[in-house]
Amino acid sequence: MSSPAALPADEIPMGLVRLGRQRLQFDNHFSETCRRDRFCLRCVVAYCSHCCGNHHFHPEWPDLRVLPIDLDTEGRPIFPTRTAPAPDGHPIPPDIAKSMRAQDYTSPLPRDAFCIHCSKSFRVDVCAHHGDHARLRDCVLRIEKRGWRTCVRCAGDEWWVPHIGVALGDPVLVDEQGRYELLRVLTRVRGPCVECGIGAHRIPREFFPFCSETCIRKHIRRIEERQEARLAARRL
Repeated sequence: MSSPAALPADEIPMGLVRLGRQRLQFDNHFSETCRRDRFCLRCVVAYCSHCCGNHHFHPEWPDLRVLPIDLDTEGRPIFPTRTAPAPDGHPIPPDIAKSMRAQDYTSPLPRDAFCIHCSKSFRVDVCAHHGDHARLRDCVLRIEKRGWRTCVRCAGDEWWVPHIGVALGDPVLVDEQGRYELLRVLTRVRGPCVECGIGAHRIPREFFPFCSETCIRKHIRRIEERQEARLAARRL
């Protein structure tokens, strides 16, 4: 989860942040669901290959592989019995097989977070690895759905606000105690400038979803003003 701790500007890999901001704005990130479709023999845990695929790569343990857990035509999990298809691999030990069978592979899992470092949406309770990136700390955005709108939960003092804020719209919800806002993600769908309303046909690709640097600056300034107001209210 994002922390209010600020990162020094020279510690922020801006290339990763810009890519993450662009990927956040693709609408299909949060319209799909996940499920646990893999089992890691090394970690003895089921996980989703979309959310956590690269985090269960263990080259130092070549015999402890990741096993796919497919579903049959009736939606029931198909459990492998060997660490690799016969004649390779070995029989899965009974205690690990028991653990594998005890986990949930069928429930749909809505994605409720976005990792700036990985440019990936994921499910928080399925993958905890996204909060451990050495190059970019505290880079997980918490996502909440409000009707058809995808929103980022924002306290206003996170380090990523100046960099990700241009991809976020006005508040959909403001906490009564002023602790956070839910800011709508501005998806990359052709439409009018979100600041001044000028027609989509007049929006240059480099400024999308705004029509100019002027509108971008106005949008960022409004975000800063809301942030300053919240911080001032907390000090009262």
